[in-house]
Amino acid sequence: MKNLIITLLLAASCMTACKNENPSEVAQKRQELEAKRAELKEKQELAALEDELKKVGKEIDNTDVKGQAKPSI
Repeated sequence: MKNLIITLLLAASCMTACKNENPSEVAQKRQELEAKRAELKEKQELAALEDELKKVGKEIDNTDVKGQAKPSI
């Protein structure tokens, strides 16, 4: 949700700034905005993978050599 709001704010600010620009400037700004959106998506995907890696690491730490869960202390 936070990322959607950021994207909408960026789009709104671009639209406001683009009122007095020619079509090539608008196209360039659109490309820049799309690049930022793609970068944000990559960061979100990386964060999700890092979270998954942490979960798997915890599961490994809680498993003994024979593949059974270690008893809780």
